[in-house]
Amino acid sequence: MNGVVANLRNLGGFRGRERPGRFWPYAACMIALTMVAMMAVMIPVMNDFFAKAARLAAENPDAVHVQAGPGHYSVQVEAGHPEALPDFGLMFGGIGAVIVMVVALLAAAVARCLHDSGLPGWLGLLPLPFLGFGLVAMPRVFAEVASAQEPDLTPVLLLFLNNMIYIAALGTLVLLLCRRSTPGPNRFGEPVDA
Repeated sequence: MNGVVANLRNLGGFRGRERPGRFWPYAACMIALTMVAMMAVMIPVMNDFFAKAARLAAENPDAVHVQAGPGHYSVQVEAGHPEALPDFGLMFGGIGAVIVMVVALLAAAVARCLHDSGLPGWLGLLPLPFLGFGLVAMPRVFAEVASAQEPDLTPVLLLFLNNMIYIAALGTLVLLLCRRSTPGPNRFGEPVDA
């Protein structure tokens, strides 16, 4: 718990070093917080969608087919009922806000952890361009696919490629964060006690 408190007190401290023993508990808490925040954003939007779909199915039984059972819920809507779609703008806006929050909470700790193994902190930026592109492109791709009779799949494939690169960059960053600490002082300073 000391690592979590220490990192929260040092949110703006990009200089110095951070031992993995203090970084990883903090990172785990931030990931758990992110999951809770994502659910808080998505559950109301999806509940609204399910309510709309059920209402639309009751009013138009020939146009909407709902299948529900243990572990699954499926809604098939005939063309011409865009009101049945979830509010993707609201959902992706909330997801974007949560992601900006977690990046801000992790940025300095990631830089210090990279410094601890002798690496420059800017390596923590590797996944961010792909994350940003995905956050901007995803709502547009969803809107295009939902509105078109014959959607152009090129943006979907580009988004898929972007996401694969993002996952590779994030995986690389995680591997870099798992490196052993540099014993003794390095160019980023003295080691910090775990």
